Amino acid sequence: MLKITFTERFKKHFRSLTVNEKKLFKNKLSIFSENPLHPLSENKTHSGNRGFV
Repeated sequence: MLKITFTERFKKHFRSLTVNEKKLFKNKLSIFSENPLHPLSENKTHSGNRGFV
């Protein structure tokens, strides 16, 4: 299982979200923490530093 930490800046902005937005975030976070590659987590994989010099 992943260990996820949040910055103080994130926490401050999270508090300003609506109840529905917080609920959606917590649901997505739960899915992501169980399986980062699950389609509902909307996470994209990146390979190396392609395109950078």
